[in-house]
Amino acid sequence: MRRMWAAGAAVVMCLALGAMTTTAQDATEPAGGNAWYVGTSTCAEVISPGTATFENGVQQVRDAVIDCTQATDAPRLNGPWTIHHNFDCYLLTTPVPGSGGCVMWGTSVAPEPYGWSATYTGVEDASGQQTVQIIGIGLGANAGWVFYEVDTMSTASGTADVEGLLYQGAPPPAVPLPSPAGE
Repeated sequence: MRRMWAAGAAVVMCLALGAMTTTAQDATEPAGGNAWYVGTSTCAEVISPGTATFENGVQQVRDAVIDCTQATDAPRLNGPWTIHHNFDCYLLTTPVPGSGGCVMWGTSVAPEPYGWSATYTGVEDASGQQTVQIIGIGLGANAGWVFYEVDTMSTASGTADVEGLLYQGAPPPAVPLPSPAGE
């Protein structure tokens, strides 16, 4: 119960902070300021399918390379991105026996003049709906900038809806996984 309350309090705090800091300014990023952004990312060209294997009932793909184009209301995030994609897909017993669910991870890079380096993790459900969380740091002209983004996409469409926070500062620290009780 305490965890649920803490998580709920964190959400309320973020919503309250968002309400305090969000104004009805122009939707584009303010000069020198932080911004919430929305847009799309279209991944249409597979440069390399990577290496596919099937081990212990898990379909694995490593080092696939995909070119994508992002268009948002934050101009410094727009343009071409190269994605280095990995995933493991598992056969599920529920909700539909024999269907699959995937875990994915990788890196993405946007070239200069608006350079970025990012990592991501995500999931894909049995229907092909993907949800991906991305954290990126600015390079070159974007040095000192960070973005945190959530993309949702149906694999059938090839276009993701994106939204996130673009801010000046440091990326959040990596959170280590807790050790199981008794270890």
